[in-house]
Amino acid sequence: SIALTENGKNLFSDRVVVGTADKETPIFSKDMTTIVLNPRWNIPDSIKLSMLLSGRSIESQGYVVMRNGRRIDSTRVNWAKANLSAYNFYQPAGDDNALGVVKLLFPNKHSVYLHDTPSKYLFDKPVRLYSHGCMRVRNPQVFAQTILNIDRGDAAPNVKQLIRRGPMDNEIKLERPIPVHVGYFTVWVDDGGKAHYYDD
Repeated sequence: SIALTENGKNLFSDRVVVGTADKETPIFSKDMTTIVLNPRWNIPDSIKLSMLLSGRSIESQGYVVMRNGRRIDSTRVNWAKANLSAYNFYQPAGDDNALGVVKLLFPNKHSVYLHDTPSKYLFDKPVRLYSHGCMRVRNPQVFAQTILNIDRGDAAPNVKQLIRRGPMDNEIKLERPIPVHVGYFTVWVDDGGKAHYYDD
């Protein structure tokens, strides 16, 4: 689960989806610096190879290929000899985007962040291990709005309106970065002092 607190007061809490057993979400602390609305998804190298092995062009799978800032046709590349890291694969912003409509960044060496997802049904499952390491949030628009309200007060932009109107890949820098602590607990003590035990 996720919780946003200020001066000991809980401002937001919700369910999350985290990494699978072989792609665990790492434990670390960093500062959240940026919220991206209508993000595009930049495909990590670890996923590019499986996309190429599907037997379909990258474009037919709904993605774009760029090299040195130029869009290229993936069918014209000899992928057996190409350096995958030299090519940027991305999924444009939109209803089917794997990141949904909100991405929350706290730059780290793991390339892990918080984001929306079009697969909302996963939040109803008792065990939610489905990602490649990032954390998916059930109500990211509310979460993003709460963060911006803390950061900017009455001057906070309206997240729902910005998502509806655009622009795409809209980065909003936080004026005051927010500390993010990613942890893993099998025992949790609630506000009443009762201990809750969970499976590993």
